[in-house]
Amino acid sequence: MKHAQHTAIALFAFALLLSFSAPADAKQDKVIQKGKNAVEKEMDRGHGPKDREMDRRHDRKDKEMDRRHDRKERDMDRGDRDKEKQKKEKKNRREMQRVKEMNKHNKRMAKIDRLKEIMDKKQDKVEKDKIKMLREKEMRRHAKAMERIESEKED
Repeated sequence: MKHAQHTAIALFAFALLLSFSAPADAKQDKVIQKGKNAVEKEMDRGHGPKDREMDRRHDRKDKEMDRRHDRKERDMDRGDRDKEKQKKEKKNRREMQRVKEMNKHNKRMAKIDRLKEIMDKKQDKVEKDKIKMLREKEMRRHAKAMERIESEKED
């Protein structure tokens, strides 16, 4: 039994040792990273004032190019918004034209219907025919106007 306990303790200690020790790859990665940092520092030291000035110029040019690009995107967005606004306005105009035409047609038809009621009481056949022609004429006018409004929608 004591032998089993000693073996278990030894295995446990070995497992702890492995878990706390860094793998060889990690150590190598640290060494490589230190080397890269040293090279970068050396390169930074190697830059003279002219090189730093060139870097600043390039940075300014890059920033300016970014600003121009952002402005172009904003302008394009603004143009898209203007186009959308124009489409909505056009749609609203067409809708208003349609409503206006429907109101005009309804008023005219109401007047014609009222005339028809009056002529029915008088029983005047000639006037009834004129009212019938007026009704047909208004229906043709209304159909033509609605067709014109609908054709504008497709454009």
